[in-house]
Amino acid sequence: MRRVPQGKSRCVTPAWVWAAVALLLALPARADVWTFVDAQGMSHFATARLDDSYELFLRGSDSFSAGNNFARGALNLIGEPMVNEEARRGTVAQSAASLRLLTYFDISPNYKAVKHLLREASATHGIDYELLQALIATESGFDSHAVSPKGAVGLMQLIPPTAARYGVKADKNTPIEKKLTDPRTNIRAGSSYFRDLMKMFPGQL
Repeated sequence: MRRVPQGKSRCVTPAWVWAAVALLLALPARADVWTFVDAQGMSHFATARLDDSYELFLRGSDSFSAGNNFARGALNLIGEPMVNEEARRGTVAQSAASLRLLTYFDISPNYKAVKHLLREASATHGIDYELLQALIATESGFDSHAVSPKGAVGLMQLIPPTAARYGVKADKNTPIEKKLTDPRTNIRAGSSYFRDLMKMFPGQL
């Protein structure tokens, strides 16, 4: 656990903590999120406990404030004071369990393999890098071959008709579904789609 800074000294917030905050604030208000880290160090996320290996990552709430409270808890762990000590102890217990899992941003080979693509997409479309991290973590756990029961494919979980609208075309040898397993193709189309959603619903995503 990180030490609480003394006096007026300030600690530098690691980038993955900001990514954690972005992830938590991006979650649907009522969604429980479950996760486990496999033998290869990969993190997997789901909105239900698929088997006994999954641990509760974040409990859903009837209001969006749950995400904000948890984000504040994340920052409290690196030195921000809380007025209510009892609340602090509860928040630290919850945050310690969850933030331990968020270190996959540092150790995940799947994430490391695509982070340069996220930076390109962030610069091209004006989307925060940390938000792209959070979206992909919650959508696919950085598994480029992930396929949902509804047929959404790849890192940003695009369905083929949406991908086609953003320039992903099948050819005689490769269907759209296969092309969407390519990280560059998926991130390019997915970030374009998300940029348009942000324009359509300003301040709501």
